[in-house]
Amino acid sequence: AVEQEIVGTAVAGVKNNPSIGAIVLECTDLPPFAKKISEAAGLPVFDLVSMIGYAAIALGEVNMY
Repeated sequence: AVEQEIVGTAVAGVKNNPSIGAIVLECTDLPPFAKKISEAAGLPVFDLVSMIGYAAIALGEVNMY
């Protein structure tokens, strides 16, 4: 039920504001829903977890290649 509410809210937000180009999840309890939100809304979704990953890549802590 929670997943449906979160995904539904994101999709409604994008539908009501078509200029939205990406979604940022500011709460640490929402990243588990990022993939479902992205699939339903058709937009990239960013969160604290992805930000930490990008920082680790930039600092050379994680090798992508």
